Amino acid sequence: MRVICAILILAMSITAGPKESFDTILKKIQKSPVELVFTLDIWWSVREKMEKKRGTLLLAPQNRFDLTLGTSRWTSDGKTVWNYSAAQKQVVIRRFNEADLALNPSSLFARFNGKSFTVVAGKTGLLQWKGKDSEYQQIFVQLSPDGSKINRLEFTDNESNKSTFTFSKMNFPSSVNTKKFTFVHPAGTEVLDER
Repeated sequence: MRVICAILILAMSITAGPKESFDTILKKIQKSPVELVFTLDIWWSVREKMEKKRGTLLLAPQNRFDLTLGTSRWTSDGKTVWNYSAAQKQVVIRRFNEADLALNPSSLFARFNGKSFTVVAGKTGLLQWKGKDSEYQQIFVQLSPDGSKINRLEFTDNESNKSTFTFSKMNFPSSVNTKKFTFVHPAGTEVLDER
């Protein structure tokens, strides 16, 4: 019986298409923590300028995250957000619902809700959404060859700015220490507590 189940599971994973694999990944991200290491390339169309950043993100359900992007860090336990700037030696503390999160890490993958992706012909594991909503005109998703992870996300907003996340790591740890979602500022940091 175990052998038959293993064969069925293997057959289902082999026959799952990119859309099904993507849906499975999104469901997994909604229910469990995910660790990401990425580069972010932003093409500003009006300025015709490319901005490049490197980052890490630990994301968990209930708006918990720890995001490092360049020399800045955003940490949230779901109730409080700490925004730390190493360059300014300053941390701003706000309630989660009052924080100005232009790119809320908790909503990065939620942006796909309600969007119908199509498989790009001739491109293995590449999905596309094209249309017009309040934020985006086009989104590409590139899956890993085995369909178990997202390798790249590319968003083109309504002003033709393009943000591309390239993931060098996407892991799903079984558990995460909750201390990762609170921020302890370095000595000498200016603290602006706006809660």
